Amino acid sequence: MSGENENTRKRIFTSVAQGGLLNKKSINSLLEADPSLTTNSQVMAAVKNVKGANGITFLMEAAKAGNVPRLQELVSFGANVNIQDNRGKPALAYAVEGGHPEAVRFLMSVSDTEEVEIAKLRVNMRLAKIDVDLDPRSGFKGNSQQLRAEKATLTQIHEILSAAPFPRGGGSTRKTRSRKRKTRKMKNRR
Repeated sequence: MSGENENTRKRIFTSVAQGGLLNKKSINSLLEADPSLTTNSQVMAAVKNVKGANGITFLMEAAKAGNVPRLQELVSFGANVNIQDNRGKPALAYAVEGGHPEAVRFLMSVSDTEEVEIAKLRVNMRLAKIDVDLDPRSGFKGNSQQLRAEKATLTQIHEILSAAPFPRGGGSTRKTRSRKRKTRKMKNRR
């Protein structure tokens, strides 16, 4: 009988989540109350892209924490890796900011080319800022050891982003989009 109740509870949770009636806070409360729900593929598929405060998804939280097994699990359930929070940051940006090279490596393999390029730019900007702060002429009064450690991690992440071949090519450049538009116009004229 308890197995039947558990299945009923999971079906109700799934249908409510799919209907958009749950927010991320209530989903977290339910998952804490019944951790067995996290192993149910229907439940996780229903809540994979639910956004919480500031538009942060479960995938973004896992990226920020560097939890690669959780990232793999969420992606296998169909979580959108290119979805962005309210500030325009995808999960890859959270992994970079958190300083988690393995999470960056995984997310890079499933993200659009455009997101990888943006992540590279963010890393380059942060590395440049660190170099300025570490320059003795800058008058920086913070913890230089901490900055050097952050620079080492960011350098490793930059190497990962630069060395690996581009992922599945979902992104396009402005030039490519323009070329596609021109091709469509030419076809429509015929």
